[in-house]
Amino acid sequence: MTGLQEAMVTARRNGEDAVAWAAASANSIRDRLRVYGRFLMRDFSAEPGAAQDVLSTLTGDLMEDVFWSTPRRRIANKTFTATHYPAQREIRMHSEMAYSPVFPRLLCFHAVKAADQG
Repeated sequence: MTGLQEAMVTARRNGEDAVAWAAASANSIRDRLRVYGRFLMRDFSAEPGAAQDVLSTLTGDLMEDVFWSTPRRRIANKTFTATHYPAQREIRMHSEMAYSPVFPRLLCFHAVKAADQG
């Protein structure tokens, strides 16, 4: 993927708070989103639900996911788990919220523990 390294920011110190950093760096994040179409934060400290706080620093109000088509659980206000699906089954490629009449400008995925592989 072209620009992946340029689109990525790694925490300057172990345990640096993701939400505080994003609030202080909102313009830099917007610039990277505009140029690379994505933004990746690595090795930051973040509580479950922090992704919505990071997004709120960039966009303000967040959409509600009201048309759930797969089983998931609410973690915080507008933060949900990934789809609960048996590991031996495949979730085919799809577009998030493609069923919605209004589309989000940004999607955020937060991994508390990154996968060992895959």
